[in-house]
Amino acid sequence: MSRPEPELDPRIPRTRDRVRRATLDLLAERGAGGLTIEAVAQRSGVAKSTIYRHWPGLSPLILDSFKSVNPAFPERPSTGHVGEEAQIFLTELARTITQAPWAPLMVALADAAERDDELRDLLSAFITQRRAPLRDILADGVERGQLPAGTDPDFLAGVLGGALFYRRLISHEPVDDAFIRQLLGLCLPG
Repeated sequence: MSRPEPELDPRIPRTRDRVRRATLDLLAERGAGGLTIEAVAQRSGVAKSTIYRHWPGLSPLILDSFKSVNPAFPERPSTGHVGEEAQIFLTELARTITQAPWAPLMVALADAAERDDELRDLLSAFITQRRAPLRDILADGVERGQLPAGTDPDFLAGVLGGALFYRRLISHEPVDDAFIRQLLGLCLPG
């Protein structure tokens, strides 16, 4: 006869949530270089030994914390015209990466990914997943004959999305409607 699983102590999820929130807050405030388990323990009020019981180190904690926010990205619009759909998607993406509460985490995560393979893999998977709707918009544009045959939708989605992220993370120039129109005018025919 097997024994039933013991009920999870309700304090465990609350503690894990406090640690994740403290990690994300510190990551946004200090960046990856200023994040330590000690700082997370102090901010969260959770002992270091408890943190290490749940996460073997800083990178797994960052990874789990970022996954816990699961930032929502724009849905794919459907108008039947590649230019309109791309503009709607990119406009919403621009709003998301500049105004969403987790937007400051992107800089810290990109910084941390430079030094950590596991975080680099997370960031790569995150970008690939979030780029999929734009890639699909562009692929449909090729199928409908609105983009030249032979257009690589994944490459073009990287160029378009990458331009927004470059302005947000590197040049700190506006990511506004005028920029998006100009970008689409350069990258999409017609």
